Amino acid sequence: MNWEEIGEIKASKSKEQALRLLKDGFFTPKEISLRLDIHLSTVSRTLKALEQRGYVKCVNPQRRKGKLFTLMEKGSLLLERIDSLNKVEDK
Repeated sequence: MNWEEIGEIKASKSKEQALRLLKDGFFTPKEISLRLDIHLSTVSRTLKALEQRGYVKCVNPQRRKGKLFTLMEKGSLLLERIDSLNKVEDK
């Protein structure tokens, strides 16, 4: 985990929100859009970027509609690191 990765996530509200939501299970882009009140096209771009970095994974990529995304271990570790840094900042 490097500072570049942490900075990328902290600089993007949609990326951090999507990662945090995906901690709770499997979601479609539409569900993410509705739960986070983010435009669907933004969610799609966000998920693509997160997937390219290995933070999330589409578990059924063969589907055209109803793709399900989940958080990968790398994404979980990144969130833990961000949370630990936030605790330090709060002190």
